[in-house]
Amino acid sequence: MAYAIGQLNDMPVPSDFVDKLERMYHYDLYMAMPNLLMPALNDGGQTDIRPYLRGGFKFFPKRKDFQWAATNRAEGKGPENVSSAFPYAGHFVMRSGWDEDDRYLFFDGGPFGYGHQHEDKLNVMVYAYGRVHIVDPGNYPYDSSQWRSYVLSTRAHNTVMVDGMEQNQRGKSREQYVVSKPLLHQWVSNADADYASATYDLGYGPDRDASVTHTRSILFVKPDFWIVTDFLKASDEKTHKYEAMFHLDADSCERVMDGKGVETRNAAGQSNFGIYGMANATFSVAVVSGQEKPTVQGWIPRGKPYECQPIPTPIFKVSGANTVVMSYVLYPIRAGEKSPIAEAEAYPTTGENGGGGIAGRISFGNGRVFYFVQQETGSRLVQAGSGQTDGEAAGLLVSAEGRVEKRVLVNGTEVRWKGKEIEIGDLLL
Repeated sequence: MAYAIGQLNDMPVPSDFVDKLERMYHYDLYMAMPNLLMPALNDGGQTDIRPYLRGGFKFFPKRKDFQWAATNRAEGKGPENVSSAFPYAGHFVMRSGWDEDDRYLFFDGGPFGYGHQHEDKLNVMVYAYGRVHIVDPGNYPYDSSQWRSYVLSTRAHNTVMVDGMEQNQRGKSREQYVVSKPLLHQWVSNADADYASATYDLGYGPDRDASVTHTRSILFVKPDFWIVTDFLKASDEKTHKYEAMFHLDADSCERVMDGKGVETRNAAGQSNFGIYGMANATFSVAVVSGQEKPTVQGWIPRGKPYECQPIPTPIFKVSGANTVVMSYVLYPIRAGEKSPIAEAEAYPTTGENGGGGIAGRISFGNGRVFYFVQQETGSRLVQAGSGQTDGEAAGLLVSAEGRVEKRVLVNGTEVRWKGKEIEIGDLLL
């Protein structure tokens, strides 16, 4: 509005003001889901960006991508970037494209924020095939109810609780929430994969117990699925309990793969979603929905103000000392189809970082296999079965005939199989 009034009165506006205003519109567009709604982050909702981008295009007529959004794809030119990173906010978006049926994941690896904050570091949200699957609770009226407390809490988001305790960043002066440079993170994006990693180390519970550090790394194997890996590192010798939550905007869900995964069950004509777990320790999966005691869990505010509806919330539970590593395959399922994943299993890693990483094999019903390794950091040589890599994340998609269809390598120099460097088209023996 200040810029508009300045233009109407032929008054100059500082150039840095104009630059920042354009960047704000840019953020709205490149953060938007494929349906051109913003994800419901913090005290926000799933806001339609199209009316706002009309103003953005008016102010910045050279931005044909603003015009594209403002006209609901009818005019202008679609966005240049598919996936995007906003390092100061710590917001990372991994997507397969910009059509309404494309796949999209949002990852929050940033600071607590200056206001309207939720205790949700390392939260994820997923949209695919026309609907939100892993959902952020968004906002609730500012009252003193259990529902307002819930939407602010870690347990309402898609991240990890430690020993039943939630993240605790609140209570400091606002100045301490402002960052002068981006928090430490990793971001890699190319034609085959996207990768992001960030850490929460500010403590859990009322005493801000910081004995456990949580690092979450996400690999998007384009265009179909994500592998989310949690590194839970304890600085003491105690055994800790971890709960990784995924709030599903679905009619229902059921456990699959001998209880190691879950799949949603939505009405006919609606897409579904699968989450399949792997870990370096024994884990279990519980599904909570509409719980109020001992704590509120498995709800989403929806519809009229002051209304909440139950949603299925799988909770992956694992315990261990030192470093516990758990991975989850997130796979969107087209309407009318079954999940293509037949099995997901972890297997041991050895080498320089043998105890600090995880390796997995994802088997598909058509005979294809994706082998992957995820380390907390790269450059260390790790052996997993017949494979070997120094990558922070690495993977091979192999056809039913044993030929390499895709090779993924993040922050590393080599992927080997039985000692041989592997490239696209090679046959694994």
